[in-house]
Amino acid sequence: GDDKYTVNLPLNQSGKALAPGLYRYQIYSQELPYNPSPYLVAVSNIHLTMKTSPENLLIWAVDLRSGEVVPDAEVKVYNTGGEVFFSGTTNQEGIFQADFPAALDLYNNVFYAITGEAGQEDFGITASNWGFGSEPYEFGLRSNYGAPKSQTYIYTDRPIYQPGQTVYYRLIHRDRDGAGYALPEQQSIPLTIHLHGKEEKIINLPLSEYGTAQGEIQLSTQAEPGFYRLETENGMVYFQVANYRKPEIELELNMDQDETLIGEEFQAELDARYYFDAPASDVQLSWTLRAEPTSFRIPGYQVGELGSNWFDYPGAYSPSIWGTRIDSGEDQTNANGEWSIEQILTNIDIYDREVTLPANYSLEVTAQDETGFQVTNRSAILVHPSDFYLGVKPSVWVTVADQAVDFEILAVDWEKEPNGIKTLSAEFYKVVWQYEVGEIGEIDYIREKELVAEQSFSTNLNGEAELTFSPTEPGTYQLDIFGDGARTEVTLWVGGPGTTAWPTQTNQKITLIADQDLYKPGDEATIFIPNPFPDGAQALVTVERHKVISYETYSISSSGQEVTIPLSDANAPNVYLAVTLIGQDSEGRSSFRQGYINLLVEPVDKVLQVEVIGEPERLGPGEEVQFTLRVADRNGEPLEGEFSLAVVDKAVLALTEPNSPRIEEAFYGIQPIAVRMGLPLGMHAGRLVWVPGGMGGGGDADYSVRDQFEDTGYWQANIVTDEDGLAQVVFNLPDNLTTWQADARGITKQSQVGEATAEVVTTKNLLIRPVTPRFLVAGDHLALAAVIHNNTGIKLTADVSLQGAGIQLDIPEFSTQTVEIPAEGRVRVEWWGTVEDVDEVDLIFAADAGFYQDAVKPYQGPLPVLRYIAPYSYATSGLLDQAGQKLEIVSLPKSYDPSDGALDIELSPSLAAAVLKALDALEEDQHYSVVAQMFHFLPNTITYQTLQEVNVDYPQLENRLENLIPETLDVLDAAQNDDGGWGWWQDGASDPEISSYILFGLIKAQEAGVFVEDLMIQQARGYLLATLPALEMLSEPWQYNLLALRYFALNEAGTDVSSGMQALASLSSQLDPGSQALLAIALEKGQPGNDSTRSLLSNLAGTGIRTSTGIHWENDENRRSWMNNTTTTTAIVTYALARVEEAPDLYPEAVRYLVSTQT
Repeated sequence: GDDKYTVNLPLNQSGKALAPGLYRYQIYSQELPYNPSPYLVAVSNIHLTMKTSPENLLIWAVDLRSGEVVPDAEVKVYNTGGEVFFSGTTNQEGIFQADFPAALDLYNNVFYAITGEAGQEDFGITASNWGFGSEPYEFGLRSNYGAPKSQTYIYTDRPIYQPGQTVYYRLIHRDRDGAGYALPEQQSIPLTIHLHGKEEKIINLPLSEYGTAQGEIQLSTQAEPGFYRLETENGMVYFQVANYRKPEIELELNMDQDETLIGEEFQAELDARYYFDAPASDVQLSWTLRAEPTSFRIPGYQVGELGSNWFDYPGAYSPSIWGTRIDSGEDQTNANGEWSIEQILTNIDIYDREVTLPANYSLEVTAQDETGFQVTNRSAILVHPSDFYLGVKPSVWVTVADQAVDFEILAVDWEKEPNGIKTLSAEFYKVVWQYEVGEIGEIDYIREKELVAEQSFSTNLNGEAELTFSPTEPGTYQLDIFGDGARTEVTLWVGGPGTTAWPTQTNQKITLIADQDLYKPGDEATIFIPNPFPDGAQALVTVERHKVISYETYSISSSGQEVTIPLSDANAPNVYLAVTLIGQDSEGRSSFRQGYINLLVEPVDKVLQVEVIGEPERLGPGEEVQFTLRVADRNGEPLEGEFSLAVVDKAVLALTEPNSPRIEEAFYGIQPIAVRMGLPLGMHAGRLVWVPGGMGGGGDADYSVRDQFEDTGYWQANIVTDEDGLAQVVFNLPDNLTTWQADARGITKQSQVGEATAEVVTTKNLLIRPVTPRFLVAGDHLALAAVIHNNTGIKLTADVSLQGAGIQLDIPEFSTQTVEIPAEGRVRVEWWGTVEDVDEVDLIFAADAGFYQDAVKPYQGPLPVLRYIAPYSYATSGLLDQAGQKLEIVSLPKSYDPSDGALDIELSPSLAAAVLKALDALEEDQHYSVVAQMFHFLPNTITYQTLQEVNVDYPQLENRLENLIPETLDVLDAAQNDDGGWGWWQDGASDPEISSYILFGLIKAQEAGVFVEDLMIQQARGYLLATLPALEMLSEPWQYNLLALRYFALNEAGTDVSSGMQALASLSSQLDPGSQALLAIALEKGQPGNDSTRSLLSNLAGTGIRTSTGIHWENDENRRSWMNNTTTTTAIVTYALARVEEAPDLYPEAVRYLVSTQT
């Protein structure tokens, strides 16, 4: 069944302890479908703790019998090839150390350390990957056991672009030098450009003296929307291409607090301003408040209610990603573009149960002005169910009946600091879970609880308490701890007599406590090491990051110990303190404890003080601006460095998140740990590891038209500050009226980094904003509009005009309208008209209020004009058997526009010449679907074979085919399933129709001289034969048609299926013309001149449809087949007429039809 049992097995027949050494065990059972892999069992008195990093290795030897370190022990370190990599002796602290000659990737390298000899008392063994349950990631730490030799920081001028725009990029490359960085030795770096998932090209960029490189990518105007990538060996950045429309209003939404208690009031404030720095007054708003439960974690403790969601399967229903709607409404901004809201947060039961965990309450506000375009922003507040949380940690998660279980209780505040004395209640239940099936088949789990014990208690000043319960019966138990709105539940599994309990502490972890959260170089960190072993323990304390930096050993008393670690600039931005304890538990068994703590050290000497100043802060469009860059170290001393400066329209930056981290974070953010643990006691046979579940403007007098719009106003990648730490750039901004954000990032030769931003605004006292669609449609009647802003303190009267050919206004004399615009206000003006039949419309919107003027074209430039018409083609063909003439009359309806049409007349000396002229190669499908490959492969193969047979000179076409056909063969070879067939997609179930078509193509390729593996053909034949149905099993016409195709393919491959074909020919009335034709070919090949073939061809002659363009055949529209179209059916029948060489009068007429219908 599905039950699990624990069985104690003796490791030898005598039942005595095994001698030290390495043993191999194998478990066999005749009832198992397979036997498990053999097990290796190490028996040892000497415990070897191994720490390996890409740069060095450390081994610590402890005698488990005496609990003392082992000095002068001979140690040999082997690689996976069995070669001795290092050898030596431990020092007086039981330590052996060695440095690797070159950095190693620990993901691909495992090391084994041995002391003594098997059979001797001093035998010990360990491996670098014996850290199960004790690796850094088990403590929530990020690790990287590779050996990166360098780091590349890549960024672009902005994260999002439109097709046709230019992407500017820069990279900074550094070699890794221990814990720091050094200028690269290489002179250049390869950069791979991936455009929309395809590797476009690799370019080799020269590196500057600062280790930097730059470049640009001109996107095609037809660039597909999506994500694109720039990549080096150790660096990557994505950017997005989208047909976006920039927002025109900036919404700044702020909560009055970051977190609050449920039942209290919060206030949100909104400031809406146009990007050209004018208030968005009287703008319509809609808002929604939603709540989404979140978690609160206390490391090592269970927090909150259990619920029943841990029963759910992955992907089970959950509320919206934005949470449950709490409230909503509509409003508008005031004259200053401001709005606020106050809400009282009630105890809302989001998940239909008591609220015991916090929830994120998000307020979403959408604004819309006269343009009709919306802009949205969102802000959130964390709402707590109580002013403290309860953490519960059981001494075991699985136990046996009548064994006492201890529970540690911890009360903490929102910052996870001890919350002092709390009066609490405890209830201990025996629990049974039942399920109910709902109306639509959903399953609800119901918890039935039986109270076993209860108790009131209080925490101490440190928020701590301990409880003990003794379950008397096997089963599932639950402890509820609650008080003052806080509640936590934990589950305990209790087995019967003889079952094995888990160790007394989950995963043998200890929590290290540091005296500070953040240190500066020169500080000393004091860390307390708790010791759970009653008789003391040996401790290995290491400082680690990219390698084992230093170590100390201690003999720790049962009360624990404090250690002091000096921190320097070399330890920035962080180092890890790791502690391994080896001791004996209360029952005298050898055990270990492992702890990690991440010590954060400010990289004060690595981060520059950078200041960017834009002057003037407000200017007009197209005017000159100056940016000054000041760079200094932490003491204010000026420094030389190389910086980039990107000046980008802030409205574009609002469309998406940044696509690269800050430069300080990239180089000096939290670094991962690279040291692996090898801990034999971590692999102890009696150890069970708990794996938790995954539950002011100027220049207005100039009436120039604004039409130079750019989303990046300026980019320079190699601005170098002088000895005074200064650099300046001067340039003219584009015509955008917006806020420009300047972003400066750079690095010194000593790898100090920094960045800063500044903003300047381009605006006008009077400005006009066009309101147009992205494109127009010929013949459409629509309204074009503009919103005119008066940013002065007085009322203005302005003439507002629309100019541009291609729009026929309803009232032409209203192309200029006079409007009054209130002070600090705006008005909307509309023009109704009809779009003319032109390629594009180039519009100019203008506003003239005397001294204040503005004129502008739409941001996207001329508006393209589309025509939603369906192309129609008509073709006819005929023969001139002798000299003379033939009249064809072409008549078009009056509603058609002949200017968009064409009349093509083609004369060919023969039908064969017309066919050869149409020969071409079908390019491969980029998605590599088997169906697409199939539809390309056979036509290309037939075309290639035709070129060989008629001996015509089309070298370019022949070369293309000689490249395409083998490529397709490789794809089809890879897509062939184990049963010999092919599916619609690679790895899809084999399909007989597709497989038959491909088999025929492989045969034709062989006939054309293309090399095809015989195995492919044999396997395909085997699949079709193995799945070939008996005729009497079929009843539907589509099944008969498919059988005809299968017979045809097998016959072409040399398989005798004549008896089946003869039987199928008797059902010709059930077959489509194409299937009759395939069957006729197969029958004729097996027995030339047979009656069945003649009968089938006679049927085809009678069912052909004659027109002025020749003869063709049609299928029943209800028949199921991918070949169910007139052209394909006619082509198959024509192929049969050519193969069988019957009905010579039909063949040229069929070819003429196909020639006339070619596209």
